Amino acid sequence: MVVTIRVEGDVTPLINKLLQFRDEVMDSLQDGVNSASSALMMSVMETCPSPTSTHYPTQSTGRLRDSHVLEISQLSDRYQVVIRAEAPYGFYVHEGTINYPARPWMQETILEHIDDVWDAINTSLINFINYVFL
Repeated sequence: MVVTIRVEGDVTPLINKLLQFRDEVMDSLQDGVNSASSALMMSVMETCPSPTSTHYPTQSTGRLRDSHVLEISQLSDRYQVVIRAEAPYGFYVHEGTINYPARPWMQETILEHIDDVWDAINTSLINFINYVFL
């Protein structure tokens, strides 16, 4: 069996439309990643050991909570989201030491909210598809 497709004429407008559509899909995906990452960052900060923590309330200054940084990078075939606490003692609070138990707020929060992250990204893409096709 042989299938032959013959295209006559200038296909440049079609190619340009397809590229525009691809760019719009990627923009929608970026919006979803940004939204989901920001929400996750807020949840991480809410659970971080501090006076306002929902999981690990302490009598501290809140410096560890306020030291969180969110970085979103678009690599060639994926997005990379990094949330980290820049306070120099953050690792020891999260992982614990011989004298202090671990308080793994980041790990717990990410595991608790990972479905919310996927839902936010999916919702962004579904909204785009509904806008384009419906």
